[in-house]
Amino acid sequence: TYHCSHCKLQVVAASPHPIVARPPPSTTEHFPSMARPTLLITLCLTALASLSVLADATPSPQAPDHFTVTFQTTASAASGSSAVLNVTRAWSPNGVDRFYELLQQDYYNENGFFRVVPGFVVQFGISGNTTQSAQWKDATIPDDPVVVSNTRGTVAFATSGPNTRTTQLFINYADNSSLDAQGFSPFANVTSGMDVVDAINSQYGQTPKQFMIYAQGNSYLQSNYPQLDYLTSATINQQDAE
Repeated sequence: TYHCSHCKLQVVAASPHPIVARPPPSTTEHFPSMARPTLLITLCLTALASLSVLADATPSPQAPDHFTVTFQTTASAASGSSAVLNVTRAWSPNGVDRFYELLQQDYYNENGFFRVVPGFVVQFGISGNTTQSAQWKDATIPDDPVVVSNTRGTVAFATSGPNTRTTQLFINYADNSSLDAQGFSPFANVTSGMDVVDAINSQYGQTPKQFMIYAQGNSYLQSNYPQLDYLTSATINQQDAE
């Protein structure tokens, strides 16, 4: 479950482990108790929220058609401590444009892997710098069609509903093709170092609170989850001239 930041209703995703970017909980949340009215209200408010988010979506500068990125991490495996991603803009144009823009601003440097579910996904993408995370937290982009399935090693944006992608990403640990129908659009795949991704510390599971990372940055993670692994740097290696 997650809380819709627009209509303040609790939404249950089809996946047993919904991949969502959770906003801070509101102190004024109310949960209707009647099933049928709740459904109608949820549909209406969600539709309105989706239109609003789409209208506010911020386009990013166009990225190259293909490029690779090296993720340097604090995790270690036989191959080392880094993983290489192959990024293909045709798979998810809006997603790749946003990813490329964030890479140029070093947004993903020193990001904690705050959600690690073995056999499912590892999620990250909230800057440890609260000023930087606040700048991008509500900068949504429009959805892309799902062109490539959510198989092991693919990378996609997390969402909190239609047209709500901002900065948070996840890497699939397994064949999660069931996520395709939910609109999660992969834009890259890990071509080397997947053993490093597998080695990311999972002892904290889904315990770290996303709203606390937004509020306090890496100081919150370091104080409460001292063994958490981090993406220390994300570097663009090469790009096509296409």
